[in-house]
Amino acid sequence: MTFPESENVVISQGPCPSCTSSDAWTLYSDGGGYCFSCGHHQKGEGGQATQLPPNRLSKMVTYDGDFAPLRKRKITEETCKKFNVRQQGPALRFPYYSATGRVVAYKERSPDKKFIWTGKNEEHQLFGQHLFGTGKTIVITEGELDALSVWQARPNWPVVSVPNGAQNARKALQHQLNFLLGFNEIVLMFDNDEAGVKATEECIDLFPSDRVFMATLGQYKDASDAIQASDTDAIRQSIWNKRSYVPKSIIDGRNLFDLVSSPMHGRDAEYPYEGLNEITGGLRLGELVTLTAGSGTGKSTLCGEIATHLVNQDQTVGYIALEESVKRTGLRLMTVAANKPLHIDNQIDDELFRRSFDSTLGSGRLFLRDGFGSCDPDSLLNDIRFLVKTNGVQWVILDHLSILLSGNDNQDERKTIDLTMTKLRSFVEETGIGMLLISHLRRPQGDKGFEDGATVTLNSLRGSQAIAQLSDLVVALERDIQSGDNASKLVVLKNRFNGRTGPAATLAYGQDTGRLQSASANPFTSTQPDQDYGF
Repeated sequence: MTFPESENVVISQGPCPSCTSSDAWTLYSDGGGYCFSCGHHQKGEGGQATQLPPNRLSKMVTYDGDFAPLRKRKITEETCKKFNVRQQGPALRFPYYSATGRVVAYKERSPDKKFIWTGKNEEHQLFGQHLFGTGKTIVITEGELDALSVWQARPNWPVVSVPNGAQNARKALQHQLNFLLGFNEIVLMFDNDEAGVKATEECIDLFPSDRVFMATLGQYKDASDAIQASDTDAIRQSIWNKRSYVPKSIIDGRNLFDLVSSPMHGRDAEYPYEGLNEITGGLRLGELVTLTAGSGTGKSTLCGEIATHLVNQDQTVGYIALEESVKRTGLRLMTVAANKPLHIDNQIDDELFRRSFDSTLGSGRLFLRDGFGSCDPDSLLNDIRFLVKTNGVQWVILDHLSILLSGNDNQDERKTIDLTMTKLRSFVEETGIGMLLISHLRRPQGDKGFEDGATVTLNSLRGSQAIAQLSDLVVALERDIQSGDNASKLVVLKNRFNGRTGPAATLAYGQDTGRLQSASANPFTSTQPDQDYGF
């Protein structure tokens, strides 16, 4: 016979009068009782035997075993009884309760450290949670044995553990936020290993920053290790000396003396143009430099000059040209060494050709990427990461941003550029390389274009202000193609290093050499020599 589940309320749980279970006997408000261990029941009011409905019977878990001290772990029998931890043969059993105080699942630990679950912890309770309500401080450990160890070192103070280890700690604590926030202080005492540190970082932001703390055990991996070493003081001290979480991005100024007193980072390499070196202070690793100009004004030629000059300084360069073939890029770089336009005609003296190859492509300090046109930015960054990690590349020249993104399905160009620039900036910070990025210009208002000598500003960059904002240096190459004099000038538009901006160098393109070299005069202003701008 059965009663409807709604008619009975659980009054208490305790030892069964028919079997050895110490807590499986449940007494109901009608006077009836039921043992979840052996199935024994007694009649309630009206002479009926109280039983559970079928849906409840299917969820019953028989939880038995003996109480005994865990001598190897130095856990007392009293502690085991407190948490209802039992031994069944050589295995240990850790109970998990429902909100009504009934064992609904248990985790069995074999001597070879294998874990088997029986029942379902559907309410996602933490181990030991059934023992505590609210209070001042609760300690959260990574494993059940650690929780027992903390309790033994610090009895009568709440301690719980996550049910499925460090990798699932965040999810476990998310389920029990209401319970945990009933305490004024939440102390995370996860294992002192890589997984434990990661779990701490993942869980820390679940709680208010002024209420969550970290406790570390110094030389011990976890609380169980400390107890086995009979060092209960280490556990108590770690809780008393708990630390507030400080994000890695937050730095106490008092710790910065050695950093600020170290010599300033000067230049790691030089540009091939003295005027540009004078204003910018040269090239520095860890910086993102954007080079920009109108179409056909010499951006790729400029990149070839810079790349070859870096190689001549024993620097290792990754050159990624997305709108020309590897052959043309290679010949462009050799052009600088040969002083002849090999990308137009490569039929020159064999000895000069070989010397030009050996000093550039054959130097072991130049690496190219084969692949024309757009590609996924993440895929490109993986290729660059390979160049950096495997080939020791220090400088990357990426020509250019617009074609990199041209095949992207996202219709929002600004958003796509913002995201890509953030990835490039983060990559530079992560790897410490120097990156030179080519960016196109938007169409100017009016009849005069940038190819006609229109002045370039930061607002002229195509697509997004993120290009300028995330760059350490922005340099424009200005040229009036209509003039026919093959002259151009470099203008620094942004300079995070020292703030100096303005005209930096006057350049001239040699038809016979295929090179973009410093000119002796500035055709845009006067016949004043390039080095006398007064900067």
